[in-house]
Amino acid sequence: MKPFGSKAYDTLKTVALIWLPASATLYNALAGLWGWGHVAQVVGTITATDTFLGVILGISTAYYSASAKIDGVLNVDTSDPIKDTYSLEIHTPLEDMAWKKSITLQVKTPDAA
Repeated sequence: MKPFGSKAYDTLKTVALIWLPASATLYNALAGLWGWGHVAQVVGTITATDTFLGVILGISTAYYSASAKIDGVLNVDTSDPIKDTYSLEIHTPLEDMAWKKSITLQVKTPDAA
């Protein structure tokens, strides 16, 4: 499953954290004051929708966090005094990186003794 884009994620998160709970609370309060009907059904529907959205966002966050791990290592060999040598080890399968906008590499250099 591809995670949501940043803009879509931020919008859905705002809806789930602010707008849906506020809407349920507002309807619940006003329904009592104005005698509106179906309070349990309306508030229950909004709450169930909010819970579902929270689960979907949680899955997206977990997927993104897992995919944000280091994709490989850039090894730097400085043993030759004239020219450094670089090698790249890719740990994430290349086909799994197709949807990413960037990759994360760990840089390894010889320890300074």
